[in-house]
Amino acid sequence: MYRDRRMGDMIYDVQDHIVGPMPLKEFVNLFLPLEQNESHKEFLKFKFDRELLKMVPCTKETDMYCHFIEAMKVVCPEFPAVDTSSTGFSSFEGIRIKPDISYFPKGIRDHTDITNVEMMAEFKILDSDDTFTNPDERFESNVEELLEQGSATLSQIVAYATAHMASRFRTHLFSLLLLKEHGRILFWDRAGVVVTERFLLTHEYFMEFFIRCNHATKQQRGHDITVNSLSHAETLIGKALFPKSKCAKLVKISIDSKDYVTEHPTWMGSRPLFGPDTRGFVAYPMLESLASGDKPPPVFIKDTWRILSRRREDLVYSELHQKQVPSSDRVQEIMATKKDTQAIILQHFRLVLSEVGSSLTTFRSTKELVLVFHDALQAHKAAYEEASILHGDISAGNILIGPDRRGLLVDWDLSKSHGENQPVSDVTEIQGTWQFLAARLFQPVPKGGSLTRDLTDELESFVHVLMWVACRYTPITCGPGRLRCFYRTNYDGNEGKIDYLTGGIALSILQNSLLQDLSVSLCQVVGVRYQATPNELDVRPVPFHLIVEDYKKRLSFLGSSQWIIGTFEKFLEKTDWPVGDAAKENSMDDLEDHCQEPWIKKKNALEIWGDRKHDI
Repeated sequence: MYRDRRMGDMIYDVQDHIVGPMPLKEFVNLFLPLEQNESHKEFLKFKFDRELLKMVPCTKETDMYCHFIEAMKVVCPEFPAVDTSSTGFSSFEGIRIKPDISYFPKGIRDHTDITNVEMMAEFKILDSDDTFTNPDERFESNVEELLEQGSATLSQIVAYATAHMASRFRTHLFSLLLLKEHGRILFWDRAGVVVTERFLLTHEYFMEFFIRCNHATKQQRGHDITVNSLSHAETLIGKALFPKSKCAKLVKISIDSKDYVTEHPTWMGSRPLFGPDTRGFVAYPMLESLASGDKPPPVFIKDTWRILSRRREDLVYSELHQKQVPSSDRVQEIMATKKDTQAIILQHFRLVLSEVGSSLTTFRSTKELVLVFHDALQAHKAAYEEASILHGDISAGNILIGPDRRGLLVDWDLSKSHGENQPVSDVTEIQGTWQFLAARLFQPVPKGGSLTRDLTDELESFVHVLMWVACRYTPITCGPGRLRCFYRTNYDGNEGKIDYLTGGIALSILQNSLLQDLSVSLCQVVGVRYQATPNELDVRPVPFHLIVEDYKKRLSFLGSSQWIIGTFEKFLEKTDWPVGDAAKENSMDDLEDHCQEPWIKKKNALEIWGDRKHDI
């Protein structure tokens, strides 16, 4: 019954990920294959159907709940159904999660903790609220058609499934859509959602589904059995390892016969539901913690669902180490489990990495921020030149500050060798964090043309990440509204990137003069790829040949990483960096729309040449 307007765009998360309709019997036999020889099944069905049929005369959703709860007592006593339509659970990405009915394991008294939920059900009075209905019952990936009917229902069930998966260590889950006399069962995993045909609630396999759920193992119900609760003794050790933890739970993760203790926050995942859902955890080896009175060194566990056709990240790390690439991590353990219930074959994949880094936004000074970028660029250069590997996802989350306060370039799971870097038709086929992709990749591709991400594109991404961090976490010259516009224009959208690159960042947004000069120096080189060849008619006070020489010089820098590393090194040598100017987030809370105000005064070739105060 509950709806939140912020759920609306979640329907687009399922585009290209809906499979069905699948016959109910086939669905139950596929996902819960072990038939139970329940005694008195005919008598159970009589009682089950009797309660469900009491829902038919109901005119309000809330009147249906009590009859359905009574029906569940007959066939699924191990997981009592509870009315959660008014209480719900904590907010997920600003959205209140309030499913109509939630199933909890028997004995659980806390019905406000989403981590205790086994399954959710959404009720609707009208058949028109069945989001998957259309005349020929074909709805695979047809989001546009689904928008025309039942879109609110679809956004709800996607939001609830996303929150449910984000709150637990799960491989898959089930949910229900119930429409008085009819229903559908949905199977969700990281590849997509399988939806049954619309069936009568008196269908024999609807009851069979609950009987099998009642007897199914945790693994069959979608729980990750490599993650378990701690014993009493292990809990005491865990609390000593995480003395400042704000998480209500600590858990034990088993990887390659080795146990690690880590925190279990309420929310571990995010949108979209489908895809890698990469999560990261600081953890400690349990055996070493038990055997030693001293606190062992922490490790970092990366948990993801990878497409099986891609190269494994641990093999990339191995190759980088063989080539002695700096600041890449060391793999201790790996775990991989294939799951191929859908068209895309995914592999649940965990890496245990020896180095634990901090967010790029925790720098203690702006000079440290510049040093971290320098180190990440050195690693990027070595990977490209020594191992012929492009990183594939230069972003704010993949440049970290190591324990020694030096830079780490991590997350090589999207990396490609030169031979693997094949052309694509447009930017939608390029993987990576799109907020930081090179502006060139968003430009229209000529008919019959193609795109290939190259070294210069990734070097430009470093510039976008630096500006993203510097403008958000160092003192600036503008207010919250204009800052929000800057991010919306250049990162939430991409239409402003070429403007600030070719304008030499004429807006002078950074108060730190060294950081501002560094940004200008970087943009003067990267921006040349978006500038037209100098025209003799545009330049008069300065000899035209000097403009042309400067233009060609900047173009020549783009062929390697040395120019950008050299620029960072030159600024690191300066002695007038501020001391103790640690990261402090700037507010973007301003209701006024400043995006119509002029941000950048476009400069011609002469003005750019005249602004160049620093040798490159």
